[in-house]
Amino acid sequence: MIATVSPAANNIEETLSTLRYASQARMIVNIAKVNEDMNAKLIRELKAEIEKLKAAQRNNRNIDPERYRLCRQEITSLRMKLHQQERDMAEMQRAWKEKFEQAERRKLQETKELQKAGITFQMDNHLPNLVNLNEDPQLSEMLLYMIKEGTTTVGKYKPNSSHDIQLSGVLIADDHCTIKNFDGIVSIIPVGEAKTYINGKHILESTVLHHGDRVILGGDHYFRFNHPVEVQKGKRPSSRDTLISEGPKDFEFAKNELLIAQRSQLEAEIKEAQLRAKEEMMQGIQIAKKMAQQELSSQKAAYESKIKALEAELKEEAQRKKMQEINNQKANDKIEELEKAKQQLEQEIYVNKKRLEMETLAAKQALEDHSIRHARILEALETEKQKIAKEVQILQQNQSNRDKTFLIQTNWSSMKLSMMIQEANAISHKFKKCYVFGRHDVSDKGNSSDTYVRVRNLQLGISTFWSLEKFESKLAAMKELYESNNNNKSDDVFCDPEDEWEPDITNAPVSSFSRRR
Repeated sequence: MIATVSPAANNIEETLSTLRYASQARMIVNIAKVNEDMNAKLIRELKAEIEKLKAAQRNNRNIDPERYRLCRQEITSLRMKLHQQERDMAEMQRAWKEKFEQAERRKLQETKELQKAGITFQMDNHLPNLVNLNEDPQLSEMLLYMIKEGTTTVGKYKPNSSHDIQLSGVLIADDHCTIKNFDGIVSIIPVGEAKTYINGKHILESTVLHHGDRVILGGDHYFRFNHPVEVQKGKRPSSRDTLISEGPKDFEFAKNELLIAQRSQLEAEIKEAQLRAKEEMMQGIQIAKKMAQQELSSQKAAYESKIKALEAELKEEAQRKKMQEINNQKANDKIEELEKAKQQLEQEIYVNKKRLEMETLAAKQALEDHSIRHARILEALETEKQKIAKEVQILQQNQSNRDKTFLIQTNWSSMKLSMMIQEANAISHKFKKCYVFGRHDVSDKGNSSDTYVRVRNLQLGISTFWSLEKFESKLAAMKELYESNNNNKSDDVFCDPEDEWEPDITNAPVSSFSRRR
């Protein structure tokens, strides 16, 4: 080592420390160690030992026979160990080769599965593809689905599914659609009633895709179609799409496009829900009126029968009095003895007669009061019926003049609610439940309205109403149950002990409704 020492007295400690370290450093010896495999090292040592023994054999011809025999045995043993090590090395190499081939096959299989899920490791700039669009910009354009030459199938994700593109979701059918790519022309064909939208339009037959088209599958999977060949050839989207928007074709663009295209359907659904709610209220009033009339008739008949019974009892008492008078006239010889009894009997008869007359009068008065009360109820029901009829007429007039006086707010929430109701009905049908979900709009005296989700139990003929927040939480639990495919806890999801159920008067007859009351 090279070090600097100083003769100054103030540097004596540093100088002594440096010299002391130099004295220790000259004792250091570096030993080079080769990093080699243990098996290779053992083979090398065994071969060196064999060569050493062979050299000793050549140099010592006059060795003792017994020692020579022991050396031969040792050599044979070392050779056997060497052959065993070579066989172990060959077996190990074969096992590693098999594991490597198995890992390559597993990697290839996992790559295919990831491609079905939209994760592509190798990008082909000549094949068309679908790129995902998400409400979160950070999650948009993260999944890429390649459209191969020929036919590409799209369906629900299942463990043993053979579809080229697999998507999850309640509204995704088992066989959703088919994408064909022949001679650079890509077309999409929906299967059955699977919901498929191209640029916001619901398609029912084969449709040709162009670069930049927005593809929506099942209502909640948004994609943008890319066709590199069309871009290279200089083809551009139609002038109509250019006039719609020159901005980026992102999730907001596709969502607004779908809302504009489906606005008429949403308005029809909202109008139908409002009119259905009014009709159900009218039907409920009619049923209540019929029940009130039936109850009034039954009570009237009961009071009339009671009055007839009292009149019959009064007649019987009069006849008994008449017979008593006749007997008194015939018993002249006992007039004096029976005079007191006669007076007492007449007094009892008079009291009973007064009592019967008072009971009859009270029954008639109760019947008249009950009739008056039910007449008032019927009058109130008739007034409410006329009021609701006026409201229905006003609603229909407002609906016909909605462009001038009342505009239905068709927004993303209405579209989303429609999709959520379809998902809930699909899950209920999947688990073979008797629950049907529908939209229910309630209008107040003004132009505003409240939206609820109506839950109907078709088996029991009852229904209840959920708020939108409760319906969203219940739908999340339904989706989790649907993904886990656990039918044991499905009743807990569809039924809430805190729900207040009422008879479903949509299809229930009057007799069954009265029995539930």
